[in-house]
Amino acid sequence: MHAVPRIQRSIGLLALGSWIALALLLVTAIINGPYMLAMYQWLMLLISVLGIVGGASWLTSRRRWKPLLMGAAILYVALMVVRFFVGSVWWQLEYGSLFEALSHALYSRWRPLVHLFAQGWVLEGISLTFYEVLMPVFQLAILVALMTSNSRLQADAPQASRA
Repeated sequence: MHAVPRIQRSIGLLALGSWIALALLLVTAIINGPYMLAMYQWLMLLISVLGIVGGASWLTSRRRWKPLLMGAAILYVALMVVRFFVGSVWWQLEYGSLFEALSHALYSRWRPLVHLFAQGWVLEGISLTFYEVLMPVFQLAILVALMTSNSRLQADAPQASRA
């Protein structure tokens, strides 16, 4: 059995855990929500399934887990960015500069988080914080780690074969 490099173990655990948490969050919204999920949430659920498959592939030491996790992370970040600009920034450009539109959009995203915690709805606040803040940060960190670990692993490969 070969030793899994520390960075790969960290990437795999973070990815698998974050994708499972996102999928559970979305499934809970489907089951408990009094509303139908938008196409955006269904796309997020499909992307989370891709991420879970990538994480499970990593866990079972199958090949091709990195492209699955990278693909899921790229799709997730791209969808979040498009949603942010189309839903929160684009319409405000008619009323001000890009900087003003971005600052107002960020404030509009932050306000519900503060409101939930201020009202004592801690679980809802944690859920929204994970969905809006932590998950995008996790996926960006996973992308950076996977891209840098590929170059490190390829650079270390000749040394490992000589030993």
